[in-house]
Amino acid sequence: MVLRQWLPNDDGKSGFFIPDDMIPLSIAKPLFTTFWSLDLYDIFVPKSRYAIEINRLAKEEERLFTLKSRKVAPSEHHPFDSKAESELRRVTASIRRLKSDQTKQAEHFKYVKNKMFESLMKEFFPGTDSDASSSIRMKEFYTSCILPRCVFSPDDALFCAKFLLRLHSLNCPNFHTLALFELIFSSIGGTLMAMTEEEAQNLAILVDEIWSVVVEWRFSGDFEKEIQPKVGFMLYFFCALFIF
Repeated sequence: MVLRQWLPNDDGKSGFFIPDDMIPLSIAKPLFTTFWSLDLYDIFVPKSRYAIEINRLAKEEERLFTLKSRKVAPSEHHPFDSKAESELRRVTASIRRLKSDQTKQAEHFKYVKNKMFESLMKEFFPGTDSDASSSIRMKEFYTSCILPRCVFSPDDALFCAKFLLRLHSLNCPNFHTLALFELIFSSIGGTLMAMTEEEAQNLAILVDEIWSVVVEWRFSGDFEKEIQPKVGFMLYFFCALFIF
């Protein structure tokens, strides 16, 4: 099995080098290959982190410009020396590079969203939309994709959270967010007993990211926008019968 990061110049299939016999029979190939070939960079743009860093550098740039424009007596040494000039060039270049990187990542994110998610997600969870099948699909997705990957590293844990939240936001057919959340939270106790400390920390990142979003939905008044119209939060009374 050969996996590589999916890139914008791919034709949508060239990155899928996974033989059919390596894919679990219970998981649709488009879902499995998409999940394991994408990275955090592909599905998440950290706008707030970009904004914080650019704002910090902009303040430093403004300070250096103010220092440069300060007037001093001919007999005094100007505080804006060659070292400060070099620092100003570095800060200005960093701001320009960060803005360029953010633009490129945003374009890449949009391309992946249109090319991979919206064009393939109808094939992610095939079958009928019934109580039993929805719970079984979520269990298979969790055990074959989410749980194995989220323990690799902090970035992988964050990727798993962003991936399933992306499926929810796009209203992916037959993707039941409520059943998957119930499975994740109810299985934590038993799962932690079989993990190393590092794996448990990575799992905690997944849980924290999901829980923070759920709490935001609960207290920000976004129920009608984020939950009510989504197929993922339709209540199935028999979900618990098929989770374990």
